[in-house]
Amino acid sequence: MSARGDVPSLMIALKRWLYRWQNGIAGVLLIAAFLAGCRWWPHQALASYKPNSIAVLDEHGRLLRLTLAKDERFRLWAPFDAI
Repeated sequence: MSARGDVPSLMIALKRWLYRWQNGIAGVLLIAAFLAGCRWWPHQALASYKPNSIAVLDEHGRLLRLTLAKDERFRLWAPFDAI
């Protein structure tokens, strides 16, 4: 058999496969689009979920005073790189 004789049968098989699985493929693409949309939708910064304390620093960056947050706890935001 030549390679040219296999191309039409391969195309027919591909069309049958797509026709058979089109609903499943569309469902998977819709779920993936929904999850990607949830991930990239604008949201509040993580630091804004809880009230923070106010830190007063001197000119060298040393802590002078730390006030209580609104819920009477000491909370000072620190980026992940500083932990």
